[in-house]
Amino acid sequence: MAEAAAILSFIIALFRRGRPAGLADLFDNVRHFWLVLVPFVMVIVMSVGNGRVSPAVWLPLSAWLHVIYSVALVAFFAVNLNIRGMWSLLLGQGLNMLPILANGGKMPISVWAGRVAGMPELPSMMLRHVAMSSSSRFNWLGDFIPIPVKLKFLLIGGVLSPGDVFIAIGLFVLIQCAMCPVKKKVSGAQNA
Repeated sequence: MAEAAAILSFIIALFRRGRPAGLADLFDNVRHFWLVLVPFVMVIVMSVGNGRVSPAVWLPLSAWLHVIYSVALVAFFAVNLNIRGMWSLLLGQGLNMLPILANGGKMPISVWAGRVAGMPELPSMMLRHVAMSSSSRFNWLGDFIPIPVKLKFLLIGGVLSPGDVFIAIGLFVLIQCAMCPVKKKVSGAQNA
């Protein structure tokens, strides 16, 4: 859903005569950019290691990688709150991080929501997820909002968490503000 929100925001900003260069300008205001690179490295490591490392080693290791991924994003958003949209991104990632930390590095996912969304069998997702049950914690912040995977062509589909919704809103606002900044009005006294 985050990808769809970013693309939609970009298209709307273009219709508003926004400047794509504003996204590049955004990086001038970003602090500690290296923090946002950590999640990308974690995703690459998780993709490469899955199936190549013994499950006895890989399952606990992948949980720790998921925690590092989440903590790095929360830290990045927190140090960049001066940028519009970051508050929503921080809230969303924080809401996602809580159940991940409480469940040993895995996000609770509703089996029912997975079926409603038309997702493939959940065991393939269990590297970063745990099936919701009475023993999983913070289920109300987990992935339980089904979006039919038939909408995959719109870059949405699957099972979302409340945090994912805030992340999508934050990305939408971030791109709008970067591409279509509000021009400050010059007062009459300064024009005279």
